[in-house]
Amino acid sequence: KIRTTAGEFNAGDLEEAIRPHVQELVNEAAPYLEGRRFLVFTPDVGSADAVASAFRSLRRYTIRCRSVCGADADRAETVARFKAGEFDGLANCNLLTEGFDEPSVDAIVMLRPTRSRSLFVQMVGRGLRLYPGKRNCRVIGFNWRTFEGKELVHPVRLWDEPGKPHPDPYLKAARELGV
Repeated sequence: KIRTTAGEFNAGDLEEAIRPHVQELVNEAAPYLEGRRFLVFTPDVGSADAVASAFRSLRRYTIRCRSVCGADADRAETVARFKAGEFDGLANCNLLTEGFDEPSVDAIVMLRPTRSRSLFVQMVGRGLRLYPGKRNCRVIGFNWRTFEGKELVHPVRLWDEPGKPHPDPYLKAARELGV
């Protein structure tokens, strides 16, 4: 069961649920990321490191990925190297959601379920900057399910339709899960 802490999914519970599946998730995402500049959002530093390692272990695809977290002494250098194009992807936990601007990012991998619509939009927004030659931003999400088979995260609308209230799928999912 994924608990909530301060209205958000508990990071430790998410980490425990996601970590055993990191290689499988990376294998699924890899065909859609080759040739792209991407960010991966994870629930925990350990899963960010595991994701970067999983990308490096791929044999079928040449995708260079590193991880970065707030406690890294060399985080500014790692981010600068990413911006310079030394590697294709950057996996992170709660570091690149606000204030990070690299317009060449054209793919986002969502490995961090959230109950917050604004946080989801912030993460996806890292790939929506305009950039010469950039045609689109690919967002890769996964249909998360709990052990009871109930959905943990539902699709989210990034923009409201005029005159229609925004349904909150996260609150509905939380009620169904009993959190």
